Order: sequence, then C-alpha cells, then structure tokens
Amino acid sequence: MTRLDLPTIPDLQDAPQLAVLALLDAALAVVEHALYVEHPIDHPLAPPDPEDPHVLIAARLIVARSLELRSLLAWYRAALARAEDTDHIDSAF
Repeated sequence: MTRLDLPTIPDLQDAPQLAVLALLDAALAVVEHALYVEHPIDHPLAPPDPEDPHVLIAARLIVARSLELRSLLAWYRAALARAEDTDHIDSAF
C-alpha cells in the first residue's frame, strides 16, 4: 500500500490549501493504481501506439497526466516550505 504524507496541524495553520492538495494527491494515487490494475500500462509516458485500443490509450494518458500533476503538487509543497523557511528567516531580523 502506498503511504501519503498528510499535512500536520501546524502545516494547515500556515497553509490551509495543503488539506485539499493532500486529498487531490491521494485521489490521483488511487486513480493511478486502479488503472495500472485494469490495464497493462508499462510506460505511461511513452507515445501511444495507434494500434492500442482507445481505452488503453486513454488510461495511459490519464496516468501520465496524473503523474505530472502529482509531481507539480510535490513541487508546490516544496516551494511553499522554502517560502515559509525564508519568511521565518526574514522575520528574525
């Protein structure tokens, strides 16, 4: 089972949007797993084979976009953490 990091109460006090982003991340992870189980998706980022059934092409594209969005969510969380660290440093002076 995949474990997702949930925002802590102090995290949510500083950035309440992390609650919704955690839900979105979890939902996307479930979608990816469900599509991997249903369809043989070896390389979701590979160009689709026109000979593949449309449902497989759609599943591969959904997984690829989900991976991309989850990567952007992680990037946002990291940027937010860096910004908060900078704010704490700035407020100390």
